[in-house]
Amino acid sequence: MQCRDGQTESQGIAIPLKPGTGSVRRWIIIANLVGLVLLGLLFGLAVLLEDEREVDQVGLGAVTASHQEDLLAASGPLLNYEDPYLRGRGDWFRARYAGLRQELEKLEKLEIPEEGLYETRVLRSAVTEGPWLAILSQEDQERRKLAEGQVVEARAVFTLPCIKPLDALSFLICSDFKAQIPSDAMDHIGQVFPGSRSSAELENSCLDEPPELKPNQVLTHEVWKPGLLRKGTDIWFINELRREGDCMFFIYRLVKSCQPSDSYNQVRLATGQYAVVPTELGCAVLLKSYYNGQAIPGGFDFVVRSRTNSFYKGIAKFLAEKIPSWQPAEPAREWIKGLGIED
Repeated sequence: MQCRDGQTESQGIAIPLKPGTGSVRRWIIIANLVGLVLLGLLFGLAVLLEDEREVDQVGLGAVTASHQEDLLAASGPLLNYEDPYLRGRGDWFRARYAGLRQELEKLEKLEIPEEGLYETRVLRSAVTEGPWLAILSQEDQERRKLAEGQVVEARAVFTLPCIKPLDALSFLICSDFKAQIPSDAMDHIGQVFPGSRSSAELENSCLDEPPELKPNQVLTHEVWKPGLLRKGTDIWFINELRREGDCMFFIYRLVKSCQPSDSYNQVRLATGQYAVVPTELGCAVLLKSYYNGQAIPGGFDFVVRSRTNSFYKGIAKFLAEKIPSWQPAEPAREWIKGLGIED
């Protein structure tokens, strides 16, 4: 190749070169190099910002703290109801439970009696409040009066020595302890865990469309058969485990009340919260529940108060005895492990 008179010769073809063409090419090369450097820097930044969760080395699906906080930092309703009354009622109870968790922080500084504190009231007028009531139809207003017109409101505060919050809540959600309580044992209790839509527990049940469960939710089925002077109940709950700071808690809410025969009552309202905080000697538990499922004749409120307080005293004692030796069944163990929690 020979260059003369400002031309380049290649294979017999003469291509004229304009003045400054070489410097333009150099600038193009430099610009390309700068672009590559910038792309490299952006890639490195993306790697640094990538999710820092550790991969479970044994392939069991465990996750680290960043993921577990996402699972338990849930907010909003347990079930997304389009029904304005059910949605408004659920929001009111969640706000109420949030206030109780703040109260538990104060209780940590107080000395809780060894036997615990128990209080029950029978409320004979609607309890929910808020501006959302103004948008309810007349029919919904009547439903509210019926559902909230006879509610047993129970509160219990007790301690569980040498027991961690996660162990306490896992036992409450995943065990069949209510079927083992000596004084008033439930006839049946079963659980449905996330991903178990074909569970045997769902077969032949009145729950035609089970809710889609999130990883921190469990569906429970509780049956009390009819007894002497008492109608039975057949109810489904959704339970959701959450955490705020040192407080770990779960909220439960009625999904459906079944009536396989006239001997079973329709439960119109059933919701509650177990909130647990660690203490130097174990953990402290604050329970709040609301229930409307049995007719209470006038003048019998004292009987309901006495029986309910005794029931929760029995639960507190039972939990302290049974939780330390409890071995969860395989589905429950996998659910707990999947949460990736270390409390």
